[in-house]
Amino acid sequence: MTPALPFRHSGAMVAMGVCAVLSALFFVSPSFLPALPAVAFSFFDALPLLVCGLVYGWVYGLGAGLLGALGVALAQSGGLALPDVPTAHGSVLFFVENTVPAAFFVHLAYTIPQYLRGGASPLNLPAPVVMQGAVTGSLTLYAMVLAVVMTSLLDAQAVQAILEETLKSVGDADPKTLKVLQQAWGPDVAAQLAAAVPGLSALGWLVGFCINAVVAVRFWSKITRTSPPLMKMGWFRLPRWLVGVVFGLGLVLMLHTRDVVALPQDVFSLLNNILLVALGGFFFNGAGVFHRMAEKRRFLIPLFYAAFLFIPLLIYVVAMVGLMDPIVSMRRDVYPTEKG
Repeated sequence: MTPALPFRHSGAMVAMGVCAVLSALFFVSPSFLPALPAVAFSFFDALPLLVCGLVYGWVYGLGAGLLGALGVALAQSGGLALPDVPTAHGSVLFFVENTVPAAFFVHLAYTIPQYLRGGASPLNLPAPVVMQGAVTGSLTLYAMVLAVVMTSLLDAQAVQAILEETLKSVGDADPKTLKVLQQAWGPDVAAQLAAAVPGLSALGWLVGFCINAVVAVRFWSKITRTSPPLMKMGWFRLPRWLVGVVFGLGLVLMLHTRDVVALPQDVFSLLNNILLVALGGFFFNGAGVFHRMAEKRRFLIPLFYAAFLFIPLLIYVVAMVGLMDPIVSMRRDVYPTEKG
């Protein structure tokens, strides 16, 4: 596979090293920066790998990811340890969160449009639509796997200790808020939230990686002066088989709560986290339905998201729409039918 630009090998190698260092520094930034800047930098830890891969080719992006994982290991051994991740697991977490999905995304960004130029487009949709569906479906599935990985890599006791300290501060500042949390999650709020952290983290990763991918693709199109594979929310699509996974997991968990099926607590928490990620993905799938149908009335989109501030239960309605979309094809009549 040829790079997007004909840079010399030496330039690509230098860029690979620079991107690896930046990505590793962004990843470990919570260990040496205040909370707000650390969140901002760590949110974009995959961006340098994506840019490197899109500009120079996916092999260089993969190389930058592998060097970045090595850099994280060296940084953690030098004292830059993340608060909720054991030192030995930091580089592994970087590898599964950034290296693998970045290389996969860049590979799809090159291969799917090239393939579709030479043949008929599946479902008679333009190449960007097919790419968006392949990317979002695969990344959602990967986020579910990531929830499993995080369950074993995150230090549950450290996470719970951080949450207990945070909740204590919340209780001192606003006792009513703490009481509401206890009513929703039970008296042991920290333990309940700690059990859901892997799923919430994986869901946050899915959102963050998609945003990183959009930014990287825009940057790529600017410096190469080419039309990028479009990344539109209206084309966020999840496969039909994932609906069956959601209903299957929901059925197993419901049977457990009714004492029909006995699951170990660790397994129950793990399945809960996987279901949380899948339902989050279908929320974005439902939001994609609205984006696509409101494409000619863009002013409705800010109103759509503002409505969640006043009617939080809309989250469940949108998730249900997202679950129905792969089955009844709500966007079939609004998708373009010309080839890309």
